[in-house]
Amino acid sequence: MKIVRRIGSLFIVVGIWHLCSIFKVPFLGNIPSPGEVMDEAIRYIPGARYFQNIVFSMVRIYIGFFLGAVVGVPLGILMGWNKKFRWLTFPLFEILRPIPVIAWIPIAVIMFKTTEQSIWWLIFLGAFFPIGLNSYYGTSTVPLDQVRAARSLGASRKDLLFKVILPAAAPAIYTGMEISMGLTWVILVAGEMVSGGWGIGYMTWEAYILVTYPRIILGMLTIGLCGWSFSTIIRKVADISMPWRRLF
Repeated sequence: MKIVRRIGSLFIVVGIWHLCSIFKVPFLGNIPSPGEVMDEAIRYIPGARYFQNIVFSMVRIYIGFFLGAVVGVPLGILMGWNKKFRWLTFPLFEILRPIPVIAWIPIAVIMFKTTEQSIWWLIFLGAFFPIGLNSYYGTSTVPLDQVRAARSLGASRKDLLFKVILPAAAPAIYTGMEISMGLTWVILVAGEMVSGGWGIGYMTWEAYILVTYPRIILGMLTIGLCGWSFSTIIRKVADISMPWRRLF
């Protein structure tokens, strides 16, 4: 019963989509019907290329996102924890953050020898800034009374960081990870469309060039499912590491 409730909205959307296709509703009526997309999935998914594209995209996401988190979380915590470090790094961080990731493509081509490394770099940037900013705000906005209470009980600076600051900042850090996960998929698809070769983004763009419109929808749905799975992993890790946050 829980599963039915959770996927009920999906059935409603598919039903509306199907009706729009039947009655040729303006704009929406031109989109391939659910039946056409299902037929394309039956033809295309059993082939090895579909799963190879997924593997290529997931590896790129894993590498770029992991590097962004490894650099962004400690940097954000240090900026929120240490005023001198914040004065030194935050102005540069804020200058670079508004630059669109797409604008980094020419620099990535110059910096790296291979297209694969360029895509990793772009995904890293997409993950790094949201994670770093959320880690900074999560650390710097910890209630002052909690810090004072810990100090009054004799907590050392190390205890204060690991037992008060990080647990209080953890929700903001995980929120930054979820936000950046959605952004990295956008960047990945754009990079794969430009670079060509392999990946879900390239598969979707290739379908457009070959006028295989149902495969475009299949590619979009695949991207959505992959992004959802990655975000679910982040939420599960957050639930495990923050059991006090699970109220419902």
